[in-house]
Amino acid sequence: MIVYDGPSQLNGKPIVAILTNINNPSVNTKTGDMAQLTIMPKGIKPSDAVKTGEDDAVCGDCNRRPSTAKANGLKPCYVNSRAPNSIHRAYERGSYSTGIPEQLRKPMRLGMWGDPAAMPYDIAKGLADSAPKHTGYTHRWREFPEFSSICMASVDTEEERLEANALGFRTYRVRDEGAPLMDGEISCPEADKARNIQCADCGLCAGMAVKAKDISIEAIP
Repeated sequence: MIVYDGPSQLNGKPIVAILTNINNPSVNTKTGDMAQLTIMPKGIKPSDAVKTGEDDAVCGDCNRRPSTAKANGLKPCYVNSRAPNSIHRAYERGSYSTGIPEQLRKPMRLGMWGDPAAMPYDIAKGLADSAPKHTGYTHRWREFPEFSSICMASVDTEEERLEANALGFRTYRVRDEGAPLMDGEISCPEADKARNIQCADCGLCAGMAVKAKDISIEAIP
């Protein structure tokens, strides 16, 4: 389902946001069965957008974009382009209808690929409200503080975490392997494989829509 087709709120370039797995189960072993929102630049295959830097329409200046992560001394985003490429091909074939779901029966992942802040806030909020649970993350928390109600602020340093907290965000912080948690943080429950918890079960990464501590995870080796 096409839920948004218009200019990116990040840089004005044309983007499209498509919600999949509304009825069909998701096979993502990390998230579990969630409806998946993919936010893509229009007119270019996602894997090509990553290579050329045109992913800035949906990823903005995220310092974990594959084209810039190495220069920033960070591990690049773990998102694989295979699923977004498949959705792009289906979109080009005209396979999706347009609309906004009134009520989903499963949790929603706001951003399998792409930052939710690339869409207008009212659309992102409506999507979050349509699901019994949702997860969402934004690297553009400084520019779009209204997203604190539905998204975690994605942060990479202790200083960024405190800054985002001051703006009203709960945070999801990637820390170095072996680094300790800060006060007010808990480890991502899904990362503890012995607990066998998926994102669809957990639902803590929903911004201020959930009253919980901040979340942190060690960088994936």
